[in-house]
This record gives sequence, structure tokens and C-alpha cells, in this order.
Amino acid sequence: MAQLILLALQTSIFALVFALGLSVGMKEATWALRHPRDLARVVLAMFVIMPLVAAAMAALLDLNPAVKLALVALALSPLPPLLPNKGIKAGGEISHAVGLLVAAALLAVVVTPVGFAILAERFGLDVAVPTGRIVRVVTFSVLLPLVAGIIIHQVTPGLASRLAGPIGKVASLFLVLSFVPILLTTAPAIWSLIGGGTVAAFAAFIVVGLAVGHYLTGGREEDRTILALSTATRHPGVAIALSGAVAAATARPEARLAAPAILLYLVLGAVISAVYLRIRRKSTPRGAP
Repeated sequence: MAQLILLALQTSIFALVFALGLSVGMKEATWALRHPRDLARVVLAMFVIMPLVAAAMAALLDLNPAVKLALVALALSPLPPLLPNKGIKAGGEISHAVGLLVAAALLAVVVTPVGFAILAERFGLDVAVPTGRIVRVVTFSVLLPLVAGIIIHQVTPGLASRLAGPIGKVASLFLVLSFVPILLTTAPAIWSLIGGGTVAAFAAFIVVGLAVGHYLTGGREEDRTILALSTATRHPGVAIALSGAVAAATARPEARLAAPAILLYLVLGAVISAVYLRIRRKSTPRGAP
């Protein structure tokens, strides 16, 4: 049953990204490559500033080791595959949202293993970098479904447009139905992490990510929202792969709590991001410069 639920979750994410690909073309997917300044901001915010913030929090704060590991793993992970939909709903351009997703996924194949190796050495961990697993997670959750959708959009744009909506709605429903039992199953482990500054640390990391992304970008106000969400929310699959490598290499019991800690981060991130988006909608008229 657990394997079926996990398969349903993975299939739902694949289908959602596939539906996104059906609604865009190569021009949108390669947006970041044509805007090097925006890409540089993403790299600085996601893969430089936030890993440094996570490392500082792990070194200076008296947190559960699983929480420290989760923070570092999340900071080194690329954008979550569902982020473009949230950014588009917030008023951002689809080209910006999809372009950042593609660029971050490609960068993660190189940046994430290198950053993980550096931080593992910094904390004295003899851990093999799970490069192959990271590549598989990024490929099957982001690149493959997005490219497949884009190809169909290029060949038959009319059919792609008609399919995108229904596939996205069905996938969203199955995503919720598959995520809820996973959350309920891990609830005891998640509850065991509450306290000791865990919630405050995760909330602070999310708020810092939103602030860094919001103020680092330029241009339209909607673009600020997209980069803020991109900096604060990360790919849980990659983060769990990184924490799993540490758990397997060190055999530390607390390392096995990193995955529930990442799920707790997802829940807090969803709540805090929703508050941020609500504030943004009230304070910024759509289409503001």
C-alpha cells in the first residue's frame, strides 16, 4: 500500500508538470537562458545565499540534528516541480516561471552534488554524494514530463491546449489524495520534532528565503513574487535523497527523521507562502510595474 501511494504521488507530480509542458513552448522553457541577469539572481539567491544561511543556522543553533540536516538538504535542492503553477496563479509570466524551473533543474545536476560534498566535508561527514539519484529525481519529476509536454505542444498546439486543463485537474486531485496518507503516516515522527525551536527555525528560513528572493529581483512586481517563492520553496524529492544518503552513511538514528522534518517544512512553507501571496495580492495591483 505504501508503494502504491508513493507511486500515485510520483505519477501525479509527473502529470502536473506534463500538463504545464502542454501549455508552453520552447520559447518559455528557455526563457532564463535568454535573460542571464535574471538567471544570475536565481543562482545567487538559491544556490549561494540560502545554503550559507542553512549552514549558519545548522552551526549556530541548538536544533535537532534531523532538522539541521533537513535545512541543509533543502537549501541545496532545486525548485519544486509544482512551483510554476503557483507563480502563474500569483500573476507572474508563464515564461518566467517555467524558465526558472528548467534552469534550476539543470543547474541542480551540477550545483547540488558539489554543494553537498562541500558541506559534508565541512561537518565532517564521510558521505557519498548521491549524484545518480539526484539526476533521476530531477529528470523524472521535472525535465522528462516538461519536455514531453512541450514536444506535443510544438507538434499539435490545439490538442495540447485541450488536454492541459483536464490532465492538470485530475493530477491535482490525485496529488492531494496521495499526499494526505503519507502525511498521516509520518505524523507521529513529525510531531516528535515539534519543539526545541524546530518550527521557529523552519519558519525563519522560509521568511528569509522569501525576503531574499523578493528584494534581490528587479523588474515587474509579479517577478518578485516568483523569485521569492523560488528561493523559499525547494524540491522535497532531492532533499530527501540527500538526507537519505547521510542516514545510510552515518547510521545515525536522528538522520532518519530528516524526511519527516522535510515534510514538516513543506507544510509550513505552504502556509507561510500562502500568507505572503495574500499580502502581495492586497498590496500590489496586477500588472504593476
